[in-house]
Amino acid sequence: MKKLLFLFFLSLSFNSYSQSWVLISNEGDMILFVDKSSIRKESKHIFVSWKTEFPKLNGVVFQKSLLNCQERESSLIEMIVQEPSGNQKKLDTNNLGWEFVPKSNKPVSVFFDYVCSRGIK
Repeated sequence: MKKLLFLFFLSLSFNSYSQSWVLISNEGDMILFVDKSSIRKESKHIFVSWKTEFPKLNGVVFQKSLLNCQERESSLIEMIVQEPSGNQKKLDTNNLGWEFVPKSNKPVSVFFDYVCSRGIK
């Protein structure tokens, strides 16, 4: 029993260190976070995990993206929607391609600027 409890607490501590959520935007209907620990360079792009919470709908969307900071483009790799019931659905992102992210004060632009400013070499 002690071993089981030890493994349980070890897994909890591992999860708390494996993700480092940073609040990027809180606009009431939508709260956007970036997992700072996920930001890494992959070839000429930056990989990042992020989540968007919708408090009024009691839902969360988890996303993984590649960013092309020089061209201000983003490509969605994975999207998982967590419904209020706790069920998760993975959405197809195969045909989305790259999208330009205009410079603005909107949450997605603030997210893009935050990740690209991390100085990943």
